Amino acid sequence: SEFGRVHDVVVISRPSHTSALIRYKKMRHCKKAIKKLNGKRVAEISAQTGNLMVKLAETDRDKQTRDQFSSTKLFVGFLSKNTKADDLKKLFKKFGKVVKVDLIAHG
Repeated sequence: SEFGRVHDVVVISRPSHTSALIRYKKMRHCKKAIKKLNGKRVAEISAQTGNLMVKLAETDRDKQTRDQFSSTKLFVGFLSKNTKADDLKKLFKKFGKVVKVDLIAHG
């Protein structure tokens, strides 16, 4: 794809909105997605309460080794509760290949 390969996506649902974890193959793909999507409103997937938050996700390994962002995983917040994994894969594959999408519902 145009921007790189996404390895996996995890979606975390909260009462007011949904969140996701998205994995890319390469860090440069993460950076492109952050630059293009952080703070933006995407009609199909943004929560009514705000614009998307897209940032590097801290992993357990990062916490143990005190390395920052050893993973190519993104945290995506303020998604609509109706967001589907396929919606995210379609959006984020613009920046790289999506390897996996996981939805996590809370509440």
